[in-house]
Amino acid sequence: MKIKFTLGLLAAVVLLTGCWQKSVYPFYKEKDVFFEEKLLSSWREAGKAADEGTTWTFAKGELPKVYTVHIADKEAKIDCDGRLFKIGETQFLDLHSRNRGVVDIPAHALFRVGALESESFKLQMLSPGWVKNRLQLHPKEIANVFANDPEHPEDADKGEFIFTADTEALQKYVTAHLNDEGFWEEPGELKKLK
Repeated sequence: MKIKFTLGLLAAVVLLTGCWQKSVYPFYKEKDVFFEEKLLSSWREAGKAADEGTTWTFAKGELPKVYTVHIADKEAKIDCDGRLFKIGETQFLDLHSRNRGVVDIPAHALFRVGALESESFKLQMLSPGWVKNRLQLHPKEIANVFANDPEHPEDADKGEFIFTADTEALQKYVTAHLNDEGFWEEPGELKKLK
């Protein structure tokens, strides 16, 4: 089942269900990370009023070339470390959860980033539905573990695959499937807040 991706849905999906494709290791290599000053701002879903939709705020992080990313809507919020990086000519954003709860594993998630314009840009989330369908058919294609949903432990359809492959293997996997149909959710557009 494919999840239609909109940035408004993202906050609810990520925060309420945890339904994003998780990886134990980062998708980036340090040599490929870059910093784009024009990203430093607050951005909102295109076409949404001031009190609607999801707002993404990018600020300089504590480390060089790292953003502190705050994602919020009326219902919830999440804080991540973000790194822009390239594989070939394609730009990506790796979000790494800042949640360090006793039983939470801070995971990485991957987004493909469209051209960074001064007033807008597009994001596409790596599709957890595509990954789940693929790994059900090809479970040894990339290192992973399957985690049952704690609220529905007997229902395998509710569980998720978590990548445990190292960064090198993750990048090879992303490159191999970069243009496969359904690998990315539908793009969402963010517009800079004035």
